[in-house]
Amino acid sequence: MFQTIQPKDPRIRPLPYPFLGALSISSDVEFMDFPFFEDLMRFLNTQKKTSLGYGLGLEVTSGFFFYSAHPSSFSYFSGSSPTAAPGLLADRMNEYLQGGWFDANHAYGDFDQAGGFEREHALRSCELLTKLGIQIKVFTNHGGPENIQNVGIDAAYHCGDLPGHKAYHADLMRKHGVRFIWTDSLITPKAEATFSERAKHLFEKLSRGRVKILPTLGKENGSLLLDCDLQDHSRLRGFWRFRSTGINAPNLSSLCHQLRQIDWPVFYKRNNVVIIYQHLGVLHRNSGRCYQAAVGAVRARPEVFLAPFHVLAREFREGRLWVSGLSRLLSYVDMVESTRIDCDSQQDLYHIVHDHVVGQPEVFFQGLTVYIDPTRPFRLCYRGHYLTPLHNGPDETGRYSATVPIRKLPDIWE
Repeated sequence: MFQTIQPKDPRIRPLPYPFLGALSISSDVEFMDFPFFEDLMRFLNTQKKTSLGYGLGLEVTSGFFFYSAHPSSFSYFSGSSPTAAPGLLADRMNEYLQGGWFDANHAYGDFDQAGGFEREHALRSCELLTKLGIQIKVFTNHGGPENIQNVGIDAAYHCGDLPGHKAYHADLMRKHGVRFIWTDSLITPKAEATFSERAKHLFEKLSRGRVKILPTLGKENGSLLLDCDLQDHSRLRGFWRFRSTGINAPNLSSLCHQLRQIDWPVFYKRNNVVIIYQHLGVLHRNSGRCYQAAVGAVRARPEVFLAPFHVLAREFREGRLWVSGLSRLLSYVDMVESTRIDCDSQQDLYHIVHDHVVGQPEVFFQGLTVYIDPTRPFRLCYRGHYLTPLHNGPDETGRYSATVPIRKLPDIWE
């Protein structure tokens, strides 16, 4: 079962016009070769001629590491020491960070089989983001027991949200703008999974000693987002990721399988949304070993490695599927589920009302699509600030609407 978007107000269309469903690829960066990453991102996000063919013009963002104990995964700093100097890729990674293409902090770094994380890693990472003038709204857990910086009550080794522990950093996440987190239990194992099946999946982990306290899943309402309580008693917004690959973490060779789980007519009829859990830098996994993706290997089997992206591009071009960056999609869902519209019919004025006071309304409300009467004038404002929406023709319901424009991320590829 995929998730639904549940607008707070019936005047709000679930998705930006004209889309019927939404998808984001949440890609973790283990084993990612940076030259391949550059080629892949250029192919996915531009319409230029690339080493993988003509670009698809989508919006596919990525997680990133600040640190890495392994040369197989690129990172901002050289190695895993909290005092490590910026690496050779730092300047280029700044462009990805400032452009919004890196939008998920993948647990600060890859400390698999090495350990060593301490609060200083998080402090230095936050200082860098402050210097760049950006916030990363998404945090995703990474790896196994050596990654004590992970958060959530899913496993005993998660200490990133445990006050007093040397790895504690959850207060820094909140202070520096993290809004959404993914923890290990927030996986939809397969398309037809129900609430009880997800609970069973967690109990199976519990029986293997991987979970110390079963998280509270709340009511089964199909929402992409849920309140996630941390061990320091703070609360952030958790989100589901779709796996569907059994005990093996998903990789580039399994993306086609993941997309085949989607019953597209039903998906669109229900205005569903899905976040695909992926490791796009891993070509495949064999006998417990992960093999890095490379351009030559991907081009040798386009029917396996490139076909899924062409499917997404077709659905996007034909106006059915909104392929969005992870942070943008999470922010959009959170926004429409906490926004209502007050209509002043005498002045033909639609007032946007949000649960909290927000800055930069053109940015915050981008994608917001409001159903309108096309025979009457229409104005849209937030707290006295007038927005300039795009007027749309009738959608699948026959209703007319207007959309706050979605701003494209910058093209950072020559």
